[in-house]
Amino acid sequence: MLRTVRRVRLHEEIVIQLAELIRQGQLQPGDRLPPERELADRLGVSRSSVREALRILELHGLVARRPGTGTVIAGGTPQGLIRSLTQLALHDVIELRLIVEPAVAALAAERATPADISRLEDILREQEAQIQGGETGAAADAAFHLAIAQATHNRALVRLAEALAEILAVSRDPCVQTPQRSRLSPASRAPQGRFAGGRPAGHGGPHPPG
Repeated sequence: MLRTVRRVRLHEEIVIQLAELIRQGQLQPGDRLPPERELADRLGVSRSSVREALRILELHGLVARRPGTGTVIAGGTPQGLIRSLTQLALHDVIELRLIVEPAVAALAAERATPADISRLEDILREQEAQIQGGETGAAADAAFHLAIAQATHNRALVRLAEALAEILAVSRDPCVQTPQRSRLSPASRAPQGRFAGGRPAGHGGPHPPG
């Protein structure tokens, strides 16, 4: 069910709630949305916020406004609509990466073994080859971050990294990736100094697995 919006960016929260209804199967392609006034009342927001959310959805091809019918969910599969809606939350995904990844990398710098470091360097070379070949390097970027989590030797963090992989994949999607952007990704710049010389910088050697 729709619930009262409490976030500051009201139109983004409306989009997120519609995505959840699609995930639950409560909204299907071709379904007609309630009128703007009704949506605003049910969500506890202004009609202008609803109008902005619908405008964004329409720009992304997720809804269509039909004379005499109103606003309907666009054609296509629910999975495709969910994917497109998730793209609208890219800012939140990037924010999540900025919170989680530095802490994981710091622990990996303390605990990485020579084998871990070798694996990370192999992935970096693979990513560079992908970029040189005109690819985005997104696949190697994903592998790199999982390897970073594995280098912490913390099973809970590895499980967390695996669980987050699908969410974080949004920020590596080909729709938002370019070779130039990939060169600026954490996988292409962070570890080379930290793991220089085959061991974490500033440490006498890798700590034993925790």
